[in-house]
Amino acid sequence: MRAHALPTAVDRDVQQGKGAMVEQWLKDDKLECSEGLGDMVAAFAQKMALSVYLRANCPEKVINCFMMTGDFANIVAYATKVGFRPDYVLMLQNLVRQNPKAAEELAKMLTNAEGGPLVDANMVVDVFMQMNRIQETTSFLLDALK
Repeated sequence: MRAHALPTAVDRDVQQGKGAMVEQWLKDDKLECSEGLGDMVAAFAQKMALSVYLRANCPEKVINCFMMTGDFANIVAYATKVGFRPDYVLMLQNLVRQNPKAAEELAKMLTNAEGGPLVDANMVVDVFMQMNRIQETTSFLLDALK
């Protein structure tokens, strides 16, 4: 059984809350991992969706899962490993709306990345200032000036 052969069955099982069954099918390699399958699984299990996206080689979705689960440390490592260059400024803009403190930590990681900054500090300041996040801007600048 492959996902492309069973999209309605998998979708039905997902909708009926049979996540354990879908997880077992994935473990038994009975489903072909794809972006579509990951999208269905993401509705009920982010970690399982991450596994599907990793196997399906969907870097944008993998990074989105890392963002959703707050696993920011793996974003840069994964992107570097697969040679994918995410729009880090856009990521920060979205994150600062949802979780300004997490955005601050991500900004610090990005500017202090091994091998050099992955975002321009001025762009980070602009992102925080656009959202009127004075405290996060100050904290980021103090860290950047070290």
